[in-house]
Amino acid sequence: MNRRTPFKQIFTTVPSRGRLVIATLVTGIVTNYMGRKALSQIQNRNLAANVETLVKDSPDWSCFYYTRQYREECTEYNRLTGGEYIETICTKLEDKMRNCKEMLAKEIEKCRPYAMEAPMEVENKQPWLE
Repeated sequence: MNRRTPFKQIFTTVPSRGRLVIATLVTGIVTNYMGRKALSQIQNRNLAANVETLVKDSPDWSCFYYTRQYREECTEYNRLTGGEYIETICTKLEDKMRNCKEMLAKEIEKCRPYAMEAPMEVENKQPWLE
């Protein structure tokens, strides 16, 4: 007498209130699972985008290395004894450092230091301040 009843038949024989509760529970579980899955995918995409941005916008140390090479190779002694070879290297390094200086000036011209802020107007100031 081990007769198995199919799930469809069990679900259809459950009263309507019970069906509503079961459907609500299943919907809640599926929604929770899919929401967590979507959230996980969004977090993974954001992480990948942030890592890509960090790799792409890595700090540019070329100006530092140009300056260091200039200090090491373009001393007065080396320029006097190195001849035309050292002179061409130093000229190229000076051009590169000039470009670095212009690049830095463009970058910081947008910044305005606090010393340049407009003075604050004081109302009701004391007579000895005027």
